[in-house]
Amino acid sequence: MSGTLLTTHHTIESLTAASAKLAPDGSAIPRKFLPIPAREGHRIGITVTLEDVHTRDEWAKAYAEQGSSDLDVYERLADPKVALPSCHWLHYLQMAAEKIAKAYRLRDPQESLATLLTSHVATGEFVRKYLSSPAMKKRFEGKNEQLAEHMKEMKHVAGEIEKLAPAVDREKMPHNVEYPWSDGVRITVLSKIRFAIQDLPKTSIPGLVVILREVSESILTR
Repeated sequence: MSGTLLTTHHTIESLTAASAKLAPDGSAIPRKFLPIPAREGHRIGITVTLEDVHTRDEWAKAYAEQGSSDLDVYERLADPKVALPSCHWLHYLQMAAEKIAKAYRLRDPQESLATLLTSHVATGEFVRKYLSSPAMKKRFEGKNEQLAEHMKEMKHVAGEIEKLAPAVDREKMPHNVEYPWSDGVRITVLSKIRFAIQDLPKTSIPGLVVILREVSESILTR
């Protein structure tokens, strides 16, 4: 919930090369934000708008915590001993990946908070940013080819996971893990089919799970 918090007026007491100092507390705003050249005596209206009632860090931790819980459920459902239809554990994997991806991306002030909180397309961009981060480059120092291959594999599996969300593009990509769909001829019950993501290399999903765990733990423990 965003909105205007405060509108107030201050009289400029003095000017510096870079900013206009405002009474009474001496706080300053850059001149580039002033609509006209300001001089002493001008009154300036200041509107302060909150991005949201919660901070980005609060949202990030909430998404990381819920995503980590989803990941716990995924691992239980994916256990071969349980022998459930794949749509169930893939559903929790998709939800975990989406939430943890959002938690990571919320740290970037350039990212739109409103978009991240409502969109279901977050995992692919998350993988790209995470594997391109200085920390990952340092971890793979001297192993550029290995990092490139790892990034390629993780981006691929992330893309396949994004397709599993029912709200991404139901018209072009109906193969989701939550609702039955029709191709115009027959209705598909997803608990009875095998998904394309299951045919990826055996390292793909476990590799992404490692990344998701690492990111969620780092957010929750900082």
